[in-house]
Amino acid sequence: MKTKIKYLISFLFFLFTIEYSFAQTGWGFRNPLPQNTIYKLDFININTGYGVCGAGLVISTTNGGNTWDMHRSLTGRNLYALYFFNVSSGYAVGDSGTIIYTSNSGVNWVTRNPGSAGSLNAITFTDLNTGFIAGANGNVLKTTNGGLNWILQTISSNTLNDIQFINLNTGFISGSGGLFAKTTNAGLNWFSTIIDTSTFRSVWFTSIDTGYAAGSNGLYKTVNGGLNWVSLNVINSYYNDMYFIRFINRDTGYCSGKNNPIMRTYNSGANWAMDITGIFGYYTYYDLCFTDSVRYISGTEGYVLKSSTSSEWQTVGGTKHNINSIAIAGVNNISACADNQTLFSPNGGINWKIDTYGQNNFFEPIYNHFKMTLFSNFNNGYRITRYGGGGTGVYWETVSRSTNGGVSWDAPGGWIGSWFTDIYGLDAVDNVALIAGRNAYQGGFIMKSVSAGNWETVYTNLYDSYYQVSMADANTGIVYGYAGSSYSILRTENSGLNWSTYNLPDGYHGNIQLLSSSIGLMISGDGIIYRSSNGGVNWSIQDTGLGNISSFKFVNVDKGWAVGNNGLILYSSDGGYNWQQQISHTNQNLRNVSFMDELNGVVGGDSGIVLKTTNGGITYIAIGDPIIPHNFMLGQNYPNPFNPKSKIKFHIAKLGEVKLVIFDVLGRKITTLLNERLSPGIYETAWDGSNFASGIYFYRLTANGFSETKKMVLTK
Repeated sequence: MKTKIKYLISFLFFLFTIEYSFAQTGWGFRNPLPQNTIYKLDFININTGYGVCGAGLVISTTNGGNTWDMHRSLTGRNLYALYFFNVSSGYAVGDSGTIIYTSNSGVNWVTRNPGSAGSLNAITFTDLNTGFIAGANGNVLKTTNGGLNWILQTISSNTLNDIQFINLNTGFISGSGGLFAKTTNAGLNWFSTIIDTSTFRSVWFTSIDTGYAAGSNGLYKTVNGGLNWVSLNVINSYYNDMYFIRFINRDTGYCSGKNNPIMRTYNSGANWAMDITGIFGYYTYYDLCFTDSVRYISGTEGYVLKSSTSSEWQTVGGTKHNINSIAIAGVNNISACADNQTLFSPNGGINWKIDTYGQNNFFEPIYNHFKMTLFSNFNNGYRITRYGGGGTGVYWETVSRSTNGGVSWDAPGGWIGSWFTDIYGLDAVDNVALIAGRNAYQGGFIMKSVSAGNWETVYTNLYDSYYQVSMADANTGIVYGYAGSSYSILRTENSGLNWSTYNLPDGYHGNIQLLSSSIGLMISGDGIIYRSSNGGVNWSIQDTGLGNISSFKFVNVDKGWAVGNNGLILYSSDGGYNWQQQISHTNQNLRNVSFMDELNGVVGGDSGIVLKTTNGGITYIAIGDPIIPHNFMLGQNYPNPFNPKSKIKFHIAKLGEVKLVIFDVLGRKITTLLNERLSPGIYETAWDGSNFASGIYFYRLTANGFSETKKMVLTK
């Protein structure tokens, strides 16, 4: 039977730039925001800040970087610099002479006549009226009326990368070809010199005389206003490719760049040391800004680092590592594994703590890899970590446990089984957990832990490898593996004391889950569904055509979700027989899905994407004006008769649980289109009858004591 994929709404392919003013979004982004290279930051005060990114994206925060809003400037061009006068008004500049202005905190932008077609790379203002922009082809633009008009001046043929004014008259520019330029008469004339032949990306002066330049050959310093420059030694030549230099006072400064750590000086650049004690990565950091005692650094892949003068650097805005595994424990606690990082949110993904374990210092590679995390209830969780070191090729894996919903974990201990251990499968019910894998000593192994006790081996075979585990209850579980020359299922009905082996037909393989002690589902990567009605002993092909599936999760015998490539999220309310596509608002590949109940779930995927739902992932669009109806109403579907899709409109007068169900002419439930808690409003959804026979069908809406049924006719 062909898979019945039913689209809930006709708005599935809305552009990402559309704002869903009246939508109840099933899946919302939780981490990270933003997801783009951040070229420049500007914080107006300790809470309010802005950043500019590629493709015309502007980001803003009102809580010190803990969460970010995204604003599309609609230019479509990369934005490289910004300047804000106050919390609501500012400029951004970028490719192709782009100059845009906002007066409402980035919500809307207007274009100001640039007078230049080249890239614009830096902007600053000396007062509300006088401002300067530096860009390609040696162009400097000046305004004396707050940006309404710009006057173009060319001071060289070099690309100008950064501009700073230390007072109304004295300003400095750095550029390609080792260019340094200076004005002492508010930009009427510019004096230029060549420091060396490298590209200088950043300039910063702490006084009229003392200044610094950073570029592809490292750092330079002047003490006579730019007449002469000397090279500064920054640890070693490997870290010389610099993108920014900024000083927060005369003595204390920071620099960083391509694949660089963040480095700090306390003595005006005479000596430099790494300022990384918590978070680091081989990323390019483009900018540092500061306000009061708080410093912010931004760079590639959406990274924003934040530090006060008395604290370590911490990420705000999340990670861009691929999310290998994600688990929800309660409505609020979310844990995830992302390559060499573990992520934890105590508030449903609003804020994140990111940890890297086993990091000795910057010069040593990180050999930890966090593979998998899973929670069996609100408190009890497990995490699998791979360790290795020194390039020796020796590795081992451990299981850590959390008893407080992921807030903290047991210290990683010794290896499981032996060196050269791979743990592939993990599942748990309450305090009983099973893991499965392979190591050099035992071959294929299955191990069990009860109530945080030691792991004991309950099954081994030297010639086997075991890949996945699924437990229906504390006693019943299956393990999927490769035994000898074929794939097989191992099943236990007494919590691992005894195991029976059943061979799988050739080609039967994929992710597995026992929905109950008797019903099992297996979904292959290409979307083939296999079903077992005897607990995994026998399997048969149920359906094909779901698409590229990475992971699936059922919370009971009826309701489950599957995720895959290009933002695919599918939902089933009948045990996997029929599937509906949900709106994910992303085209990233999704890797893992976790649900704690029928409503609350999370999805993790490539580039650090985390999605969260509190209503089962279903999105319903409230249509028309946001009017609150006085009464409940179920409208007649339209068109009717229809082939194959028809829309259904309904009114909700009071907050509460709402259910919309389709029945056939015999009164049998075909599918549940809606089973959610909705706010008052006017809604519309749709049913796709492509895979159903022509005939009469009924749909029933129930909500807060209201119930109404209407007839519809499918004709083919």
